[in-house]
Amino acid sequence: MGDTMVIQAVADQLKLKITIAETHEGFREYSIIQPVSSTQQLTHVYLGHIDEYHYVSTLPCTSTSGFVEINPEQSTQSSQPKQTRTQYMNKLMKQKRANETQSPEAKEKRRVYAKEYRKT
Repeated sequence: MGDTMVIQAVADQLKLKITIAETHEGFREYSIIQPVSSTQQLTHVYLGHIDEYHYVSTLPCTSTSGFVEINPEQSTQSSQPKQTRTQYMNKLMKQKRANETQSPEAKEKRRVYAKEYRKT
């Protein structure tokens, strides 16, 4: 429940329409969170939510691709088995972790950052 309140507050404050793709079987396929009241143009943000533990971006920060509007009436129908989506997200996260810590320089930079972070 805490996540929902924080995400709603972010949507309200930053005038965002946040679409969250869920991987947990207990949730609907997509959740759409919008500001309670806004007359301004909304910015669209797309997130993935992995098994109730972690939110991830579904588009790279540098992406300039167009956005696809999701029909809320179809959001309760699964277009793909949840197991397949979960496998895809797990594979994606493994690739991301492998890319982040591939070089010795990146490992050292991460180690130094973690050490400094633990001091505070």
